[in-house]
Amino acid sequence: MATLTYSTQAGTLAFGANTAAQTLTLAIPRSRWIRRIRMIGEAVVATVGTSPNALTLPRLLANISLKADGNTSIFDVSGEDLYQINIRDYKTSTLSDGTISAQTTYRQEWVLDSALEPKNDQDFRALIPAFSFNTFDLVCNSNTTLVAAGNGDTVLTSFTVYVVVEEVHMDSNEAASMYGSDLKGLYKILINHKDAAIAVANSGYTGEIDVQPGYVISKLLLRTSDTTTLTAVSVDDLITSYKIDQTGLKGNFVWDEQRWRDSKKQDTMQHSMYLESAMLGSIVYDAISSVGGLDARGMKQGDLKIKYNNTDTSCAYHLTQVNIVVPGN
Repeated sequence: MATLTYSTQAGTLAFGANTAAQTLTLAIPRSRWIRRIRMIGEAVVATVGTSPNALTLPRLLANISLKADGNTSIFDVSGEDLYQINIRDYKTSTLSDGTISAQTTYRQEWVLDSALEPKNDQDFRALIPAFSFNTFDLVCNSNTTLVAAGNGDTVLTSFTVYVVVEEVHMDSNEAASMYGSDLKGLYKILINHKDAAIAVANSGYTGEIDVQPGYVISKLLLRTSDTTTLTAVSVDDLITSYKIDQTGLKGNFVWDEQRWRDSKKQDTMQHSMYLESAMLGSIVYDAISSVGGLDARGMKQGDLKIKYNNTDTSCAYHLTQVNIVVPGN
C-alpha cells in the first residue's frame, strides 16, 4: 500500500548576509515518488526596516523553481505568490510569522505540492516520479531589495532555508495498478508565472494579460503591486475590474467578470474569511471550485486572456497559473 513519508531532510540553502541577490541550488532526492517539498526559511534580523522598505517574509525568496533534467521547470513561481497559493490551499496563515517588527528570528514556510487536492494527504494522483529524472533540482533566488543595507531597509544577519521532502513509497505493482505500466494514468501539476509593469490607464477592458493555453487550469492567482516603493508592496484595487475572456475555435465565452473588490470577497468566502488580511493585493480564480477546471486544451496563444481596467499607472501585475496535465494529454 502506498504510504506518505514525512521525515526526509533534503538539505539547506544558506543565503547568509549579502547585499546582492543570490541563486542557490539543492539536489532533491530521486529514489521515490514525491508529493510535497516544504521550504522552511529562518531569517535572523539585524536591523528592522522602515516604510517603504519594511520586510514581508514571503518575499525573502524572489523566485522558486523545481527543475527536472536541467531545464524543464515543473514549478516556477515567486515566493510571495506561492505563499498566497499556500494559504488558500491549506486555509491557514500560520505558514508565516508576519511582518518583521523586531530584531529577532522569524520563520516563513513555502510548500510545493503536487496534488489535485493539496489538503488530502492520500491524494496520490499527481505525484512527481523523481526516480525517472537524471537530475532534479530546487533553485531559489533571494530578493536583493530585502537584504540590502541602507535607506531604511531591513538588514538580515542570516537567511537559511531548510528543505523537507515528503515522499511516497510504492512498489512497481502498486504503481502499475494506479497509473498503468507506462505511467500514462498519472496527472501532472505545473505552475508558471509572469510579471509586467502597468504604465498606462485602461478602460473598456483594454488592458490584457495572456493566459497560457494547453492545460486544464486549476487556479489563476492575480496579484498587483505598487512599483513606486522599493519593495513593490502588494496593494488591492490597482486593477479595478477584470474579466477572463475566451475567444477562438472553442467559442467565445467570459469565464469570470467582476470588480476587484467583489472578487476579493468571493475569494475570501471560498477559502476563509479569517485569511483576508493575509491575502493582500491578490485574488484567485479557483477554476476547480467554480467550474471543475478551465479546459484550455486545444486553444492557441491569445485565445484566453485576462482583460482589465485600471487608473493607477505606477503598478505591476503578477500572474501565477496552476495547471493540470490530464492523463492521455
